[in-house]
Amino acid sequence: AGPQESAAFEQEAADALNSVGSSGALRASMALSQLTGGEVRVGFPDSRMVKISEVAELLGGEEAEVAGIYVGVNGELGGGVLIVISTGQLWRIHGLLVGGSGAKIEMSEDMSALAEFGNLLSASFINAIADETSRVVHIDPPEISVDMCLPVIDSVVARFNGTGERILLTRAVVFFGDDEEVACDLLLFLEPQALKELLT
Repeated sequence: AGPQESAAFEQEAADALNSVGSSGALRASMALSQLTGGEVRVGFPDSRMVKISEVAELLGGEEAEVAGIYVGVNGELGGGVLIVISTGQLWRIHGLLVGGSGAKIEMSEDMSALAEFGNLLSASFINAIADETSRVVHIDPPEISVDMCLPVIDSVVARFNGTGERILLTRAVVFFGDDEEVACDLLLFLEPQALKELLT
């Protein structure tokens, strides 16, 4: 495929996944509201195809400290979702989930609330895609790591034989009640052929 054809396909992919974003956002909003016992609203306002080599810079820089919550996906749609959250946002999210101060906690402490947050957010997004394409998927338990942005991303890239040069980057914005807003980013890892099959 030439550059123009490739660009057109990537735009088609982003448009297609943006169209199921509203369904995923509704699922995530309901699930997180049940988890917290309060009103939570989730939006996936933007999806775009980006170069894997440029993702770390787009998310704050290669050496920026982030948390990665990785959820593997298998079944008729194989791959995974990596949620990348700046550590400042991570501790805020943890505080909002458990009713704490939002201060930094040690990784040795109970991270189950954050794991469940990542699980619900990624599963809602993936299940919306699976429903739209009539695919059966299975979600693996979430894994959390805190490191510099580039190693977090590279650790997931290394799990796959090939993901192509570009990847789908989706912004997620989560509103807790009326005045608390946090943001993170979802990276959808699929082999190039799997992404093409998903669209057809």
